Amino acid sequence: MTLILNDYEINASTMLIKPLIISKYDCHSIVLDSEGSQEIALNPVKLISDGCKFFGSSLEGRKTATKHLIGFTHKAPIMIDSLSYIFTFPTTSPKRKNDCIWVFPQHLSRYHKAPHSRTHLIFHNGFEITLDISFDSFSNQLARTSLLHMKLLGNFDKAKRKNLYLTGNTPPSLRAAESTPHYNYDQNNNIPMNHSLLNRTRDDTFTDDTPKL
Repeated sequence: MTLILNDYEINASTMLIKPLIISKYDCHSIVLDSEGSQEIALNPVKLISDGCKFFGSSLEGRKTATKHLIGFTHKAPIMIDSLSYIFTFPTTSPKRKNDCIWVFPQHLSRYHKAPHSRTHLIFHNGFEITLDISFDSFSNQLARTSLLHMKLLGNFDKAKRKNLYLTGNTPPSLRAAESTPHYNYDQNNNIPMNHSLLNRTRDDTFTDDTPKL
């Protein structure tokens, strides 16, 4: 008998959250993390919302921040926790609660095309799953998340430098040179092309034997 948990706190080991349809009016979540998979008696959007609240914000607040920082509102990536840099993005509109899967790309090792316009993911711990999202759409969502990550890191770094300057403790190395990393951009989408979250092996080919959860 499968143990169904009543709650789950999103954390740094969370890899993916997908819906599990129970009935016409009820949807649970399957959460994948470094410990394995668990069934939670809450839908994915509820888990994401609770995760934002746990770390001192709200889902709407995170969406507003994403819009302010990178200008995206549709299928917007969000930062759940600023201290442990927990980021996630939806594979479709979160309004489609029965279809929307949330991916936490920090754990993603590589991904490639799968048959029928799907994408196959391979995580650092070896877990594999095929999702109903096209390769191009997935790549775009990953790039948007990378842009959000970069913008936030830049803001954190700027605030840190300002605080150090105001307290008079700015190291000479920080005053002498700008150490913020530079990025190559996709000129059409203003998306960084060499950001850490994009350092994933992407393969434009596909195979027919990709397993699904």
